[in-house]
Amino acid sequence: MRQSSYLLRLLQLTARSILMPSIVTLLIATQFIATQFIATLFFATLFIAQPATAQPATDPPDPSSPQAAEPDSPSETPPSETPPTGEATPGVAQFKIELSPAEITVGDRVEAQLTLVWMGPEPTSEPRFPTWQETWGSAEILSTSELESFTDQSARRIYRQKLTLTAFETGDVKLPRVTIAVPLASETLEVTHDDEASFVVQSVLPQTEAEAGDDGNAGEGGGELQPRPAAPLMALSADQRFLWTLCVLVGLTLLMAWLLRRRLGTHATGVATQPLAPPLEELLQRLRQLDPSAPEPAHTGLSYVLRNFLGRKLSLQAVESTTTEIQRLLRQTSVPPAIAQGTVRLLQDCDHVKFARREVAETTTDDRLLRARELAREIETALQPPELSSDQPPVEVAS
Repeated sequence: MRQSSYLLRLLQLTARSILMPSIVTLLIATQFIATQFIATLFFATLFIAQPATAQPATDPPDPSSPQAAEPDSPSETPPSETPPTGEATPGVAQFKIELSPAEITVGDRVEAQLTLVWMGPEPTSEPRFPTWQETWGSAEILSTSELESFTDQSARRIYRQKLTLTAFETGDVKLPRVTIAVPLASETLEVTHDDEASFVVQSVLPQTEAEAGDDGNAGEGGGELQPRPAAPLMALSADQRFLWTLCVLVGLTLLMAWLLRRRLGTHATGVATQPLAPPLEELLQRLRQLDPSAPEPAHTGLSYVLRNFLGRKLSLQAVESTTTEIQRLLRQTSVPPAIAQGTVRLLQDCDHVKFARREVAETTTDDRLLRARELAREIETALQPPELSSDQPPVEVAS
């Protein structure tokens, strides 16, 4: 009995987990379809039930009525914002285009000058020349000048603009007609250049055998160009001037090489005959040359001599290093810490006199020179390898 109740409970849970989502999805879909169907019926009813709007019939106006006799009021007809446009008569304006030169080669420049001679009433503003872009027909516009205006001796108004043109296609380059608008108080007149301006672009390559001349550089019938044959080899004659110049240069080169070798050999011989003294002896010899009565030169020499001794003895770059760098380098050597601290302290005292201009007595300078000798001897002793005593047996090396 208990098992059957458990089984029944399990079936109920399974039915809920499977059937409930399907039922919910079906209800949502049904509701969506019903909503769309109702909306479609509603809009279809609106379009079908809307009557066609009929235009009311208008009777023809009665000629006897005052409204038909009177013209339309000015408020119903919009006023004209721009004056009418017309063409200027030849006696009022003259428009000409001058090109210089008329014939060019590919890539050369042509100066185009547009001149408007105005003999009519005074314009309300300057005439509107074309708004130039990058090209004028097949010609390219390199530059455009500002519009110039002046009055000649005949009281005619002259308007002028200059353009710089070029073309890269051979043949006759035609420039399209351009129009200039002259604004007046009552209308705007347009002036157009009647004849098309043009210039010729000639090729620098010969087109026919006649143009090629006697070089034979044109193909048969003025077709494809043929390369010239290779020129024969030419022998260069070596005259006496060339030979003498060559001999002088070789002699000078050998002389400079001999002088350089001699100098280097003498320098190497001098260095070999003067061996360097041991670091400690060199330090003691240079310290004897310092004068304690001159504190600043003595401390400068003491700092250099002590740094040179540390550099030679410990293989350090002590001369080029600062006191702080020397302190860091001494920690990496086998010098005892007490001796290293004393050496750094003595270098710091020398820096105070060299850079801070601290005044010291002659006795203090003498004591520091003596302290430098003691520190050098202590470093020399500390770095010497220990001597083997006679009681220790020799170490046998197995063969």
